[in-house]
Amino acid sequence: LRLRRIRDAQAWRIEPRTSRGPLWKPWRAYALQIKVVFETSKPDLARVRKATEVSIQAGADYIKTSIGFNDAGATVEAVQSMLETAKGRIKVKASGEIRTCETAKLYVDMNAVRLGVGYAVCNAICKGETAAGSVVDR
Repeated sequence: LRLRRIRDAQAWRIEPRTSRGPLWKPWRAYALQIKVVFETSKPDLARVRKATEVSIQAGADYIKTSIGFNDAGATVEAVQSMLETAKGRIKVKASGEIRTCETAKLYVDMNAVRLGVGYAVCNAICKGETAAGSVVDR
């Protein structure tokens, strides 16, 4: 979901079901999980909350904060907003610009179920170091 493109209530209308059942029913046969990615690097928290609700209504398994290529990636405010709105009804993955052990621990302590970090970043985090290329020091 590109949150900045959502301008009015009409943009939020979704049809998660077809006449044959859930839209992604064919993928469920393969035990695949459905993830919805929000680009929350510059979050409008009202839109983040609405996108979380829409994802829950559509039957997604996960929501993810960011792919990490736009500005700062995950933010504490966006992850908190997603978790508060989700109330355990959908899993939350914090992703993008998680480059320190402290930041990773913060999101885990907030109850994010998964973290989106690359291999090199994961290695640095496990060693308690800051990964190279960090844009924002949280």
